[in-house]
Order: sequence, then C-alpha cells, then structure tokens
Amino acid sequence: MSDTIKERSLEKDLIKKKYNYYHLSGLSMLFVTGCNNESSIGKFEGLTASYVPPIFNYVPPNQPDPNFSLLLVTENKPYWVNSLLMENGEEIVGQILSQHSRVYLYGFPQVMPTYEMPDVKMWAKANSEMQLATRQLFSGLNEILDITFTETTDFDGQNVIGIASSFQSNTSGFSYFPNISYLVGSDVFI
Repeated sequence: MSDTIKERSLEKDLIKKKYNYYHLSGLSMLFVTGCNNESSIGKFEGLTASYVPPIFNYVPPNQPDPNFSLLLVTENKPYWVNSLLMENGEEIVGQILSQHSRVYLYGFPQVMPTYEMPDVKMWAKANSEMQLATRQLFSGLNEILDITFTETTDFDGQNVIGIASSFQSNTSGFSYFPNISYLVGSDVFI
C-alpha cells in the first residue's frame, strides 16, 4: 500500500473518530455529534451563556387579519363561468324575460312532454329530492334576482324550465340553453 493511500485511510479514520454520522430511515438527515469520539448530543456551543429561549405565549387573534386577501386577484369574468355562457345569452334571455314580464316558470312534468328533446334517453319524472332541491334553489334566486320564478304544471312556453331525469352515461346532468325557437329550451335533465 502506498504512503498516499495510507495517509488518506488514516485521514478517514480520524474523521470517523471525530464525528459520529447517523442516517435515519432514508431521510438523508445527517447528525454530526461528538468531538474526539465523545457523545455530546444536546451540547451546542454556538450560543452565548446568556441566551434564553423564547417563551411559548402565542395568543390566537380574535379577528381575521385585515390584509389576508391583500394579494388576492379578483376574477371579473372567471373562465369557468364564461365556459358555461351561451352565445348571445343576455340578448335571448332578455327577450324572453321582457315578453313574459320577467317571470320564469319551472316545474316537474309527470309525463314526458310531447315536444322534441334531442339526446334525452330514458326520460323519467323528477324524484322528490330533486323537486325539493329545485324549489329551495328558485326560492333563493327569487330573493336575489330581479326575476320571479314560479312553479307550474304547464310546460308549453319559452319561459318554462322543465326538470326531469334521464339516463346519461358520461355526465351527471345536462340542460338546454334558453331559446325562443324550441320548447325544450331551459329544460334540465339530471
């Protein structure tokens, strides 16, 4: 063995004796402990003797931070809402509302309507849970929109939302955009 290799080997042995290395369960965490092969866990000589650790006295705030949303960006027209909007929607819905005194009717047909309903498979009437949820929804909308929603049993009209069930293999529900040309406009199928 050459002198250089022996020196390196001795150097490594000295390092091993000077520091104990610990590797904990793959965390690649290295603890260097012990000087001159002494165990000195907990001994840290980097702070002065007068150092006093902070006292745990955290008091949770009693009101929200007034700056918590300082950097929040307001979405004026969020893309996820825009993707649901129909072309010329304000014009078409505005026309329907003006023709019907700002009243939209909704109901739950007990038999399949006679008007054409493309893509509707296995039509069924709305169950009681759907009816309850719909009534609660429109009751809330009546309070905040400048539109009146009223329940009906007559489904012939462009201002009528028929709510029913149908079989859908790829969605949980679908609806037709409001329109002035077809009675199926605005109908919802869950």
